[in-house]
Order: sequence, then C-alpha cells, then structure tokens
Amino acid sequence: MMDHDEPPSHKQTRNLAQRKGYAERPRRSKRRKPVIYEELCNPTTTYVTQNPPMNSMEQNISNAKLHATPLSIPSLSSMTTKMINDSHFKNISLQYFQSLSSMHKQACLDLFSLTMTKLYTESSWGLDMKIKEEEFTHSDARFLLLFQNDELSDRLGEQSPQYKSSSDGSTFLSTNFDESSKQVLAFCHFRFESSNEGISTPSSNPHELMYLYEIQIHPSIQRSGLGMKLMMILETMAAEFNMKQIVLTVFKNNTKAMRFYIDKMKYSIDKTSPSEYGQEADYEILSKVPSR
Repeated sequence: MMDHDEPPSHKQTRNLAQRKGYAERPRRSKRRKPVIYEELCNPTTTYVTQNPPMNSMEQNISNAKLHATPLSIPSLSSMTTKMINDSHFKNISLQYFQSLSSMHKQACLDLFSLTMTKLYTESSWGLDMKIKEEEFTHSDARFLLLFQNDELSDRLGEQSPQYKSSSDGSTFLSTNFDESSKQVLAFCHFRFESSNEGISTPSSNPHELMYLYEIQIHPSIQRSGLGMKLMMILETMAAEFNMKQIVLTVFKNNTKAMRFYIDKMKYSIDKTSPSEYGQEADYEILSKVPSR
C-alpha cells in the first residue's frame, strides 16, 4: 500500500484517479560519466554501461506488460471459454490487445462517449475526448475487447472456440468469423504499473498494481452478468501477473457502478481516495487485492 507522511492534495488524488499519461513526475538529474584516465589517453575506448537489475516489483510489471498472450494462461483460458460457451453469449469473442488499431480505438471511443458523456460533463473533470484518446494510445495501455457478430447466432452450434494470434500481436478466443463484421460490445482499458505512478510524493515502499481505467459495456447488454465475468477475468489476470492490488475510480453519483463494485465485487474505498482525508471530491478510488 502507499504510505504518505501527510494527506495528498486534491490535485494529487485527482491525478491518481485520472491516471493521465502526461502526469508530472519529478525530474531526475542526469548522471555525469566520470572521466577515466584511459579515456584521456585513448578516446576510442568504448565502455558498456549496464542498467541496474530490476527488483521484483519492476520485474512483475515488466513481465505483465510484455506478455502478448495472457488469455492463453490456463486459468484465463478456462474462464474465457466458459464465458464464450455461455448460452447467452454464443456469438462473441474476447480479444486482448497491447495496442489498438485506428478502427478499434474509434469503436471504443464511441462506446465510451455513449455510456459516459453525461457523467463526465456533470463532473468536476469535464469531458475532453482528446485526453481520452491520448490515454488509449499510451504505450502502457492494455485492452480486452468483446466482439459480437449477429450473423453467427444461427450457425455457431457447438463449435469450440480456439485461440488465435493476430498480426498486431493480439490474442483472442474466437469462432472464426469475419473481422469486418465484428461489433464492439464491451471493452476494458487497464495498465500494469507501480503504486507510485503519477504521484508527486512517492512512497518508500511501492507495489505493483493493475489500474483499471475503463470497463464500458453497451447499454443493450448491461445487467446481463457480463460485467462481472469481465471483472473476474481481469482480477485473475492481475493475480497471475503477481499484481498486489487492483485500483479503479468511480464517480459518486454513478450509484449503480458503486453498488456493483462494492456490493458485488467486494471492492473497498482505497486509502488514497479523497474521502479518506476528509477532502471533497465527486469520485472515490476503490481497490481490491486480487486472488486466484
């Protein structure tokens, strides 16, 4: 958990909640390479500087970021196959992306706009779709996209979905339908990072976490149990990659989402949330320790 000598300011907690890719961080002074006598005598001498070894937290974060096929991990494969084979969701596929194509990015932005415009415009943050697009294109952004093809419902039968690899490095469970006929039903946007990420007063004992920026589900399939299935997949993924915590932000006036996370998914208000310091804000930061 994060340790603070004093409560973070409202600006700090807002930066934590929004997790902007351009969050200010302390500047690090460049190390000057010491002048070595041999260099003065022989300027052509080449020295190889090695990066310091990563600690366990950094290694866990790096492993999670670099893993291109998390849905092939047995525990995640089992959960995803069960969701695919569910009678209510026979004509879907779940796909993991390390980055989004222009087509998929626009589909996710459109779904975000459909489900969140009112909440953002009424909040203290306001709505800036350019900032949201920057978050989607950040190098650390990772995604789960749930697709549907309406033409599949009559011909899927008992086909077993199989894992495939795409040219863009993504992996997915699919039933072999045409890429052009896919519709984005839901998406999750998240990052693997240190608990010190974007914090102006870093903790001396940071930990690795999954920060969930978005889970957006099309209104036509909300309240179908799909959100819980996706959250369980995310939590299992976090546990598989040894993340110590899952963190997310919810607007207080989004009462349905608050009840979903706190009552159904058993999240609690995180110690970094503004309300924990008696500060007024229109959002809460929630967290949970993932378990396999």
